[in-house]
Amino acid sequence: MITFNQSRVKKLGLRTGEEFQIEMEKDNSNYGMPISEELLEVLDQDHLANKLFHNLTRGRQRTLIYWSDNVKSSEIKIRRALVMTNHLVVSEGDIDFKQLNVEMKEANQFAKLSKN
Repeated sequence: MITFNQSRVKKLGLRTGEEFQIEMEKDNSNYGMPISEELLEVLDQDHLANKLFHNLTRGRQRTLIYWSDNVKSSEIKIRRALVMTNHLVVSEGDIDFKQLNVEMKEANQFAKLSKN
């Protein structure tokens, strides 16, 4: 069974009970989702963070990829990737998402002050 939320149903122009065909294909990507060049570059430059990241479960990796890359701005993607990799190293791979969000807010505030 595949479920669709209201906005997807509307976007596809479907009605309740309507039959349709869907074609699925296996996702052969490394992480099960796209990963930004910014995050790949930051991971490539920090070998310990890269090792810790790749020791995480695939689900945790995807969560961090989404967390880091779910913005349009390349500058913010880089900032998030740097905060995330630093968090991985400091916590020795034991992610505390609450703390990670605090660290991101602090980095955003610092970036904002630096521009002024």
